[in-house]
Amino acid sequence: MDEQNFQAPEDLRLGAVSLRVRNLGAMIDFYSDFLGFEVLHHHQDQVELGFDPNQTLVILESFADGALRPRQAAGLYHFALLVPDRVRLAQALKLLGESGYPLQGVADHFVSEALYLADPEGNGIEIYADRAREVWRWDDAQLRIGTVPLNIDEILHLVEGDEGYGTILSNGTVMGHMHLQVTHLQEAMHFYKSILGFDSMGLYGTSAAFYSAGGYHHHIGLNSWASADGPGAGEDMLGLGQFEIIYPDPLQLNALTESLSMNGLAFEECEEGIQVADPSGNLIKIFADPANSMPS
Repeated sequence: MDEQNFQAPEDLRLGAVSLRVRNLGAMIDFYSDFLGFEVLHHHQDQVELGFDPNQTLVILESFADGALRPRQAAGLYHFALLVPDRVRLAQALKLLGESGYPLQGVADHFVSEALYLADPEGNGIEIYADRAREVWRWDDAQLRIGTVPLNIDEILHLVEGDEGYGTILSNGTVMGHMHLQVTHLQEAMHFYKSILGFDSMGLYGTSAAFYSAGGYHHHIGLNSWASADGPGAGEDMLGLGQFEIIYPDPLQLNALTESLSMNGLAFEECEEGIQVADPSGNLIKIFADPANSMPS
């Protein structure tokens, strides 16, 4: 069993996902006009999107000459947007159905209910609502997460006859989890558990695993379904640029850097915190919540 050198903060949260995109204008239209995100900041080649002015959820970076990521390469499987409740999920499902935009799937995962789609450049998106933790079930030390058909009729009944439900996504939506394609699952599992200090929530078969902090069903999903022994994530590829993990306390960030150094893992300091790549090359930015930082 891997020795855990560092324990991830129980109350960490995920921040923004950065996507390298070929057609910035079309992608802005999709995320803002279609899904309902607000444009928070628009720089020349970069757009920040979200619902709360203080919480960016998606960053689009123009990368017109980027190479398409091979299906077997490491990178983004999907990022998951958590809506506040089942009614908001019903709202999203109804509007997506009316739009005719293709869904890749819908599912009941026991701990949550989810809709799956991809943006116009193929980046996977999950929109989901959690069930209350009181109804989650455990098999020994493994949380029972599965996949069964979603009860679409029951969900849509929640917004039946309601014509004023607004946009597909709305205020209160947060980044719930990241699901990554990795090239060597065991190496990735060691990194997220022993180095970044996440708790294992279960291994599913020999090619998928979930990790979390604070008993959540998962903040990080890993799979090697299409990417086993494939190429690592590349900086010349379209798709995932990086994703953010936000700690509540700067001292916890200091403890993490000690864990990384102790294990001989390279990281780069940036203005807010650090950047580190997992063994498959997926880039992570980790920083402390500026609201909790001590004044200089």
